[in-house]
Amino acid sequence: VLLALNPFCTIRGLYGEAQMRKYADANTNGNSKLPPHVYQIAYASYKSMMRQLEDDATTSTANQSILVSGESGAGKTVTTKFVMKFLAALSQRGFSKSGGATTPKRAYLQVQEKRRLKSTTTEESTSTTSISTNSIEGQVLQSNPILEAFGNARTVRNDNSSRFGKFIEIQFQRQGKLVGASIDTYLLEKVRLVTQSAGERNYHV
Repeated sequence: VLLALNPFCTIRGLYGEAQMRKYADANTNGNSKLPPHVYQIAYASYKSMMRQLEDDATTSTANQSILVSGESGAGKTVTTKFVMKFLAALSQRGFSKSGGATTPKRAYLQVQEKRRLKSTTTEESTSTTSISTNSIEGQVLQSNPILEAFGNARTVRNDNSSRFGKFIEIQFQRQGKLVGASIDTYLLEKVRLVTQSAGERNYHV
């Protein structure tokens, strides 16, 4: 469990590519001394998913869940974006830094994956956490502004308040590469279309 506060100001160095590399490298090298962070939660979920697939070569699924909850204005939407961006960066790095088949199970998984993907084209290099908007990772992340445009509005507590709930399913292949996502939306505040409280606005679009 991670408890996070919205400071309502920018804290430099708390998020970003440098921090993503730091937490990804620390977890890969077995260093658990870094402070608690949303990146740590995301990595733990990703690692558990990959371990389940490695431990059982016959299974095709390994589900993990991250629940983000809190009061209005607590930072749920922004935190979810950080989780998604970190998972996308991990996808580009790959779960194994060496990429080698260190166990029979991993060797089996790699052979099966090569057969399944032999007709596909490998995307960009995984040596950086920079995510191209043309990549699958980039396209998944770019879905956020579209949903916010039609489902977010200004309230007295938040200039970009989500007025709906969403369930985001991020899909990975066996070797940890992000291949897609699905998003289900719930409980859109329809009454906002015709009336708003004082100091509040309709949806952005």
